[in-house]
Amino acid sequence: MEEKWYLAGPFFNPEQVDLIAQVEILFKNNKINFFSPRIHAGVLANPQDYATRKRIFASNQAALFTCSQMLAVLTYRMSNGTVSGLPDIGTVWEMGHMAAQGKPVVGFYLDAPGQVNLMLTESTVGLAYGIDELERFLSARATEPRFQMLRYFTGSVE
Repeated sequence: MEEKWYLAGPFFNPEQVDLIAQVEILFKNNKINFFSPRIHAGVLANPQDYATRKRIFASNQAALFTCSQMLAVLTYRMSNGTVSGLPDIGTVWEMGHMAAQGKPVVGFYLDAPGQVNLMLTESTVGLAYGIDELERFLSARATEPRFQMLRYFTGSVE
């Protein structure tokens, strides 16, 4: 299977869009083939638009089958500037989909989390904390052994 990353993460407010856009740029700068629901499936402008909801869902789900691995953005800045303590529920659903297929999931946090759910820690092959660490991982992935640079979560598990 050709290497193609699925970028899972929320893009429902300007702060979330900024973070997802930063990660998309990292993928592009490192010449990494990727699927971003924000770019490739589109944004749901009207939640009452049933046809668009179905189209976006079908596009995202098809990409979950065709992508070889995932980067899951598990924290983000909220509108008031604070960092969310809980991942986006859609991102968690997408992680489960990939994990069920036996495909690697890399988790990304803005900062080291204090406590993480067992199902999230065990569905990832490793974690990156902060945009600089993520950039180092993505730029070195061609020369470093697969996923070796990533951290394993050592904090409190619930």
